[in-house]
Amino acid sequence: MQVFTSAIVNVYAMNYLKTTLVLAGFLLIGFVAGFYAHRHLATKKIKEVAELRMARGFQLRFFDAVEATESQRLILEPIVEKYGKKMAVCHQDFRANRQAITDSLWAELKPHLNEKQLTQLGEFNRPFRGRRPNGDRTKKSRGEKVRQ
Repeated sequence: MQVFTSAIVNVYAMNYLKTTLVLAGFLLIGFVAGFYAHRHLATKKIKEVAELRMARGFQLRFFDAVEATESQRLILEPIVEKYGKKMAVCHQDFRANRQAITDSLWAELKPHLNEKQLTQLGEFNRPFRGRRPNGDRTKKSRGEKVRQ
């Protein structure tokens, strides 16, 4: 009788362990899937916002948003194109102004920081230097035309 009871307890414990492992596995799979789904959606949204900085991206997003008919599109396209270019120039000016402010900040801070702190500040500033909307980190020339 004791062997039989011991066998039942072992089977129950084994089933409990299997159930627990299966639930933990599903929970882990859910977390991993949720992480990658969120990452994909966040990246997509960031790219959509970045497209608004360029004239062509602004036009495309505008016409998608208002669902313009073909006849409306013919009338609106020159207007939206003109303002899209202005918005792109505005963003480029913003970036140039921000860079000038950053350069002034560095010039004013440099005499008061030691070499280690300057290196740390350079590492802090690295992600923001030379970034383009498409993620390319090459430097832009000052005379670059407005992106279309």
